[in-house]
Amino acid sequence: MWIVVPLIFLAALAFVWAKMLKKKVAPVEVKAVAIQDDDGKFISALGFIRDITDRKRAEETIQRNEQVLKLFVEYSPAAIAMFDRDMKYIVASRRFLTDYELRDQNIIGRSHYEVFPDIPERWREIHRRCLAGAVEKSGEDPFPRADGKMDWVRWEIHPWYETPGEIGGIILFSEVITERKHFQEKEREYASASSHH
Repeated sequence: MWIVVPLIFLAALAFVWAKMLKKKVAPVEVKAVAIQDDDGKFISALGFIRDITDRKRAEETIQRNEQVLKLFVEYSPAAIAMFDRDMKYIVASRRFLTDYELRDQNIIGRSHYEVFPDIPERWREIHRRCLAGAVEKSGEDPFPRADGKMDWVRWEIHPWYETPGEIGGIILFSEVITERKHFQEKEREYASASSHH
């Protein structure tokens, strides 16, 4: 609700408004407009004041929720990364940074495809489908590294929503399972060798 008053009374009105709201301080939005005659000569001024307590509370709640989410993701024992619609990192867990050898880099705000330029086209297509609303996962997927070695990952990707029906980006849950995969291969080799004796 806007109240229009002469500018000289603006400060007094803010004080009275705060008292009416039974608060010591009330967040308000203040605007002033000069009134001029047809010749451009100053006649008067009007001030506008509006209580923005509810808006401020909503903004504080959103900021608090964002901080909690970032802390939750960052300190999660799982490898998690959250991306916007342009595949730019919003937040990543410490485990993600460790598993993908990114500890020394600041990836927030950078494109996933800049961080991993050799990502296969099939993964880019998976990202596009998930950005369109799909949920996809794989129990084991080869992940070629820039240094030539091959890792294996288990992953799941979900879209996340800014508002109902509006996808804000995707969230990637992953686990590097290379050691497990190598162990399984060695077990198979051992079993095969044992069966031939």
